[in-house]
Amino acid sequence: MKKIFYIFLILSFILTISSCKEEEYIFNQGVNNESNVTMLIIDLKGAIKLPNIYTVKEGTILYELINLAGGLDVNADVSNINLAAVLTENQMITIPYKKVNNNSQTSDLVNINTATVEELCSLPGIGTSKANSIINYRMNNGFFITINDIKKVSGIGEELFNKIKEYICV
Repeated sequence: MKKIFYIFLILSFILTISSCKEEEYIFNQGVNNESNVTMLIIDLKGAIKLPNIYTVKEGTILYELINLAGGLDVNADVSNINLAAVLTENQMITIPYKKVNNNSQTSDLVNINTATVEELCSLPGIGTSKANSIINYRMNNGFFITINDIKKVSGIGEELFNKIKEYICV
């Protein structure tokens, strides 16, 4: 009688172990297993509200990333951008700004992160002294993240910023 009890106990143990392995196998084969999701790193810059480096799931399209980044800047020009493009690993995407019409001539916006003294002086209300202040600030503190950051430069307040904001980009 003891032999039958031990045989029954061993068989129960074996069945329990095998059913656990089967459940584990089914779980690992599941569609919702997050460990198999590939993540992409994307550098998004330009005419968007929150330029930054983003981590997104593989298969994400540019439109979704732009929404994640707070949306487009009011001066964004997406006329030549495929918003339905599927993102790939380590992409750098720059959303361009609209061109500004000055005296019936179309010209590019002045990039405050790369502009020379002469280019900065072309902005309304910016002379040589303020242009040099912008360049010195940039050299000492790094690139501007948004155009609003130019207000951190001594001598550039809200009033001057409102005069130049349509003509500048980062």
